[in-house]
Amino acid sequence: MRDIICETETQFKPISELKPEQQKIAIDAFVKLGKAQRGLPERMAVSLKSNPGLFNATGSYTNLAEHLGDLTNRIAVHADTEYYGFETVLEKVNRALNLIKSDTFSFEEKVKENIKNNFEIKKEDNPDLIFKDFLQEFKNSAKAYADAHEALVVYNKAQWHCKNCAISLGRFKYGLLYQHLKILHQHLEQGKPAWDNWASLVIMNDDMILPYR
Repeated sequence: MRDIICETETQFKPISELKPEQQKIAIDAFVKLGKAQRGLPERMAVSLKSNPGLFNATGSYTNLAEHLGDLTNRIAVHADTEYYGFETVLEKVNRALNLIKSDTFSFEEKVKENIKNNFEIKKEDNPDLIFKDFLQEFKNSAKAYADAHEALVVYNKAQWHCKNCAISLGRFKYGLLYQHLKILHQHLEQGKPAWDNWASLVIMNDDMILPYR
C-alpha cells in the first residue's frame, strides 16, 4: 500500500513549531482524540471479548482488537506532555505483526478455526445454536468495532494509520491491516525523535486544526 499524500502536505508542522496559542489548540485536539477512543471504540473492543453470546469467539482476533484500538489512544492522549506513544505503539505494533506472521497457518484461517472451536463449545450448552447465527453475531460485533473507530477524527498520517489498523481488523481486511502496521513500523524504526516529529504533525488554519483526510 502506498502511503497517502495530502494535497497540502507542505503545510504540516510539528506541534513544537507552532505558535503557543496554536500549540494549545492542537494538543487539546489530540488529547480529545485519545479520550474519544476510550469511549465507544473501546467499549466495542471489550464487547468482542466479553459478549457471552460469542463466548470469546476467537482469542487471537479479540486480543488483537484490544491492542490495535489502543494505538489511537496512545499516540494522542498524552500530547500535553509531549509524548506520542513511541514505546507503547512500538510494542503493540510488534506484537500485532508477530501474531499475524508467526502462525502455523494464516491468521485468517486461525480466526476461522477459533470461531468454529468456540461455537462447538458454546453449542454444548445450547444444542439449538446455529453456526450461521453465531458467526453473524461475531461479524456484527466486529463491524460495530470498526464503525466506532472509523468515526474518530484524526489529524495526521500517523494517527490515520493507527485508526485504520482497527478499522481493517474489524472489516476482516487482514492484508490491509498488515500494510498499515508495516508503515507504522517503518516510522518507529527511525527512532523516538523522528517518530515524535511525524506523530505530532498538524495543519493549522489560524485558530483551527484541520482534520486529516
